[in-house]
Amino acid sequence: MLALNIDQETDHRIMASVGTVTHVIDFRRAWVTLHGQGDAHRVLACTAFPLRVSDTGRRIVLLPLSREFPPWIAVAFLPDDHNPHPIDLTLSTGRSALILGADGRVILRGEHIITEAKTTLRLRGGRVEIN
Repeated sequence: MLALNIDQETDHRIMASVGTVTHVIDFRRAWVTLHGQGDAHRVLACTAFPLRVSDTGRRIVLLPLSREFPPWIAVAFLPDDHNPHPIDLTLSTGRSALILGADGRVILRGEHIITEAKTTLRLRGGRVEIN
């Protein structure tokens, strides 16, 4: 289970889960087996991207849409070690995006980007360019 902190001031968190696609219903819905605390169980998940029957067996990241009854939305596939064509993972909203490239690139795009650190903020690289 992954915790995504979406509001530091009020400490609201979204608990993401990882599951395995067990049956693709159509291009936007699938049955997913969640593994975690206790026994595994199947849930119906909608997706933010198109599905194919060949996605059966792939690991997928799910976010709950409600705290009371969790209808799930799948937001990303986890990389497969046996996948010969790894894909980039993009998280975007509005005019901002975080792109994790399969080749090791990390791209952060936005109108205003704020970096905060309680202690030391370090930038390291073979070459660091500012402006």
